[in-house]
Amino acid sequence: MVSKGVGFPVALIPGIQGRWEWMQPTVEALTAGHRVMSWSLGELRPDGARDATFLAWMHALDRAFDSVHERKVSLIGVSFGGLIAAAYAARRPERVTSLILASVPSPVWKPTRGDRFCVNHPRLAMPYFAGRAIGRTGPELLRARDSWPERLRLGLKYASRVMSAPLDPVASARWAREWQDYDLTGECARIIAPTLVVTGEPEFDKVVPVDHSLEYVRLIPGATHITLAGTGHIGVVTKPARFAEIAGKFIYDVSTAERVTPRAEDRARHAS
Repeated sequence: MVSKGVGFPVALIPGIQGRWEWMQPTVEALTAGHRVMSWSLGELRPDGARDATFLAWMHALDRAFDSVHERKVSLIGVSFGGLIAAAYAARRPERVTSLILASVPSPVWKPTRGDRFCVNHPRLAMPYFAGRAIGRTGPELLRARDSWPERLRLGLKYASRVMSAPLDPVASARWAREWQDYDLTGECARIIAPTLVVTGEPEFDKVVPVDHSLEYVRLIPGATHITLAGTGHIGVVTKPARFAEIAGKFIYDVSTAERVTPRAEDRARHAS
């Protein structure tokens, strides 16, 4: 795991590739005013139980937060990590002060033929998966910087993190199968934490259609949306300072409002 910075506790959950290291620039940017914690997904659930369900992430996060002595956190979920974050916020409202969902896929997954190939044959599909990922994120990496030297540096740094912290295709496929068997739609209505949905621009997110992420604005009571301009699916990495600015303002505004007007569940607890 990684734990950096001082301030409001923030937990960052990575995507289906499972490695927090891929989001290292995001972690660094968020440390301005926050204690940032992140875990690789395989670290959260090291047992690799074959009979586990998607909801096994709930106990995994309980253990992770208890291990760092944090009772309440602001929770940020990126892509697949946003599914885990949303489910946790629905089932552990007392532990989530605010929720940020970045480029999160639809609560109900409808896999394509290529997705099924990756899930059913994860090792065999690795060249296809890698090629598809490059094709989807390459244009976004080019868009993220104004000059070719800057684009080259960004691409090399991103590739270096990917190579130094490789994904586990078998584990990723197992997590995807758990997701396929789980419908998050009903859970969203139970979320009481203030929620911000962050997306890139529709023409640049080739991984998760923006309108799929916007389903959470409709499903989660009071959720709001903001576009991270000039980005697609990996804006948290290509524009980490801007993402940290957006997230930090939201977290601060929520914490300030909470001191003035406690959440309904807290008011009910105090009244009893």
